[in-house]
Amino acid sequence: MFFFSALQSVMTYVSEYFHRFAAQSDQETAGRRVTNFLAFAQQRDEMINQYIAEAQKIVAWTNGKTDELQSRPEQSETDYDYVGAKQLLTDFNAYKASEKPQWSANKVQAETIFSNLQTKLVAFQRPPYVPPPGFSPSDINELWLKLVASEQGRLDALRANLKNVKDNLRKWFAKLANEFEQWNSAQIAAVNTLSGELEEQIAQLDSINVFEFLFFHFLK
Repeated sequence: MFFFSALQSVMTYVSEYFHRFAAQSDQETAGRRVTNFLAFAQQRDEMINQYIAEAQKIVAWTNGKTDELQSRPEQSETDYDYVGAKQLLTDFNAYKASEKPQWSANKVQAETIFSNLQTKLVAFQRPPYVPPPGFSPSDINELWLKLVASEQGRLDALRANLKNVKDNLRKWFAKLANEFEQWNSAQIAAVNTLSGELEEQIAQLDSINVFEFLFFHFLK
């Protein structure tokens, strides 16, 4: 009888201990889960804020640069401006070599942040993050494609403009050479008809001034 009572007391103690231990274990597990979730929520908010900040800068730059590249040089201002036409092409190449690669790296960084964010959300069984309209990676990619198209259009326009300037200069120099040839032939004919005293012939030669011809035509 005593053995049975003692055994019963031990079993009661073990049962109470088990329930207490189980409750304590549940509390610790719940505490860890709450801590982990709070840490996750903080990281989620930080990553969302970081992504949106980067996306806004990328969208603003891409739209601005697309508008800038879609502008075309005024033909009337560059018809004979070879240096200016060449500088426009040089500036474009500098943009492609330095400015755009930096923003391309920023775009990749934003995409990485977005991808890591979605991975964390899946791990915590949370719904995916949906950015505001116009700021998702797919939206930015569409803007990027428009930027690439504007770059090609700008490059084609600059090359065509430079070619036009060269053609205009070539025609202008050909016209100048032709006019000079006509002028020179007229002067030779005039020299061949010189007459009179030496002083009179020298006076007639003084009126034939090649620099006067060139000065007049370069100022036209």
